[in-house]
Amino acid sequence: MGDITPPLNNGAWVRRIVVDPSDPETITACYSGFNIIPPYTEKHIWRTTNGGAFWSDISTGLPNVPVHGLVFDEAEPATLYANTETGIITSTNDGATWAILTYGMPEFVPVDELVIQKDTKVLMAFTHGRSVYASETALPVELSSFISSVSGNNVILNWSTFSEINNSGFDVERTNSDNEWIKTRFVKGAGNSNSGNSYSFTERNLLQGVYKFRLKQIDFTGCRILFS
Repeated sequence: MGDITPPLNNGAWVRRIVVDPSDPETITACYSGFNIIPPYTEKHIWRTTNGGAFWSDISTGLPNVPVHGLVFDEAEPATLYANTETGIITSTNDGATWAILTYGMPEFVPVDELVIQKDTKVLMAFTHGRSVYASETALPVELSSFISSVSGNNVILNWSTFSEINNSGFDVERTNSDNEWIKTRFVKGAGNSNSGNSYSFTERNLLQGVYKFRLKQIDFTGCRILFS
């Protein structure tokens, strides 16, 4: 057998190798460790669709933490769930973009193992000393876009959803001068919707500087999913 290691991996341990149940040529490799050379938010999840002949880094935008494993949602082929040192991350577009999944779980907790039960389609998360959590694999809100633009001292945020289930709305958060996250506005959601919805919010009169923005989707029970 030949060496099919991703050539630009971060040099850490391979924590898990996962084969797509619908395509044996599609393989995902999850790496541990913390990147010490920029860009810090890459090189933790690699994917090949041709048995290892060519690999793509699909971890852009992830936290710089070890990724312990990954599961495919067989009901939604483009949906992935990965368990990391700080929680669960999910993608609905084969790893092009990722969101932090905190639905009913602590926001920051090491998840050692992640399993989707075949019969019930329930996602089971086994944490490091913080209990076991179960959730239906379908996200209550499927985000289709989240973009920002600048006009003078104002930042305009626009985001859209494909569908919404039990969605109370979104907390809009940004970083302050100490790089801490603060809530700036709550934007009401559509509740239940099988069609797309668009939202917009403008943060006005900001001082000169660099700001980060993110959304926290909140359902009517208070559970949250983080989009950043």
